[in-house]
Amino acid sequence: MPDFTIISLGCPKNMVDSENLVGRLIKAGYTFHERSEHCDFTLVNTCGFLQAARDEAREVLDELVALKNDRQIKRIFVTGCLVNFEKMRTLKEYKEQLVRENLDPDFDDYSGIDIECEKLYLERIAGKHPDVDAWVGVYDEPRIVEIVGKFFPQPPEEPVGSYFWIGPPPQEKLELDDSHRHLLLPQHVAYLRIADGCDRHCTYCAIPAIRGRFVSKPKEIILDEAKKLIDAGTKELVLIAQETTFWGTDLYGKPMLASLLESLKNLPGNFWIRLMYTYPLHFGDDLIELFAEKNGKILPYIDLPLQHASDAILKRMNRQVNRAETEHLLEKLRTRIDDLVLRTSLIVGFPGETDEMFQELLAFVHRWGFQRGGVFAFSAEPGTAATKFTETVPPKKIQKRLEHLLRTLGDITDHWDASRIGKRCDVLIDQPIFAAKGKELDSVYWGRSYAEAPEIDPQVVVNGKNLTVGDKVPCEIVQVQDGNLIAVALDQE
Repeated sequence: MPDFTIISLGCPKNMVDSENLVGRLIKAGYTFHERSEHCDFTLVNTCGFLQAARDEAREVLDELVALKNDRQIKRIFVTGCLVNFEKMRTLKEYKEQLVRENLDPDFDDYSGIDIECEKLYLERIAGKHPDVDAWVGVYDEPRIVEIVGKFFPQPPEEPVGSYFWIGPPPQEKLELDDSHRHLLLPQHVAYLRIADGCDRHCTYCAIPAIRGRFVSKPKEIILDEAKKLIDAGTKELVLIAQETTFWGTDLYGKPMLASLLESLKNLPGNFWIRLMYTYPLHFGDDLIELFAEKNGKILPYIDLPLQHASDAILKRMNRQVNRAETEHLLEKLRTRIDDLVLRTSLIVGFPGETDEMFQELLAFVHRWGFQRGGVFAFSAEPGTAATKFTETVPPKKIQKRLEHLLRTLGDITDHWDASRIGKRCDVLIDQPIFAAKGKELDSVYWGRSYAEAPEIDPQVVVNGKNLTVGDKVPCEIVQVQDGNLIAVALDQE
């Protein structure tokens, strides 16, 4: 059987998709390798959320095409959000063309795509990379074994060019099946996807058009998946979705995340639960009480992407929540949950953002002291409502605001991290630290406390003897250096 590798780009939700793709192929008999060179085929799972992510995907494809031309790999298959993004954009342009020609604009049949629309799609998705063998949309990822099978064994029985698998329209729900996962991250940390898709329709975001409508994974399936991960050695379950606080709405008629967390925390085992991608609109008191009860499993760490603080901008973003409502929630979170770490994500340069609105955002960030955070510069993503807004902010001003807000968040993070010096906390050991030439350093490890989410937050450098990856080690924070915390392991002879 052919061997293969995968390159996973983008967010943790994409990582779960990648793990499912790998698992399906392994079960079908294909051999998985971590390297790209000298594999029969390479699978690239792309992100299409922002232009920068699409540019990154194109750069990766350029590198792989060079390897293919050098005969170091045989086939290249591309899947993920980039493929669906280009479908969405092409269909939108085609509808606009029909309107201009006074024809029927209600074109949404992905299965019988019109030849003219297909031509536009081919030019958009494959024009720069004709050496890619197949483009696979997110709805067709469960068919990856069938698709790859069209190309192997070689030579195929019939000539095969680039396959363009057109999934159902985004109005339909994407079926969630994560039972095929082959974990690509270290075993002690695992993302647990509880839902996918989005019904929110923020004006800057193309996710609903790319991933489809919001769909919750049933509770019993989530619990079964969590049990298997814990039994396999997972010490940190990171709950993810496009919007975790909306979980259960399509199943029970109302958000039921608190009920799910209650069941997860009652599973046997010594593990953490970290909640990501929450939304202020559905963060109820029942959920707050779970965080406040100090049960030892649900970490007092909340990721709350707020995007902005100005009511005018929030309304234009269609966030469906205003500043007063957000601050009411933040007040409850800060007063009820001890040792709370708040993470947020913000957007600067949204159309119509004035200097006064940006100053309002800065004051908001200072007031609430987010210990962790990220900032994005607004970009008008094709297919989103924000592309129609005319009050654009000049790129230089956007960049200046981005840098200012990043410094502000960085100063808050540094100040809070410094306040932890001398304090004790458990640190989950992620991996040994390696010196040059891959030599493992003696008794120095990368880790994270409850205050650091994997891959996006600072890390904790732990000095200790004979520590094991996946162990939770009592430590004392002794220093902050280069954005990371330095700690020493306690209770060692």
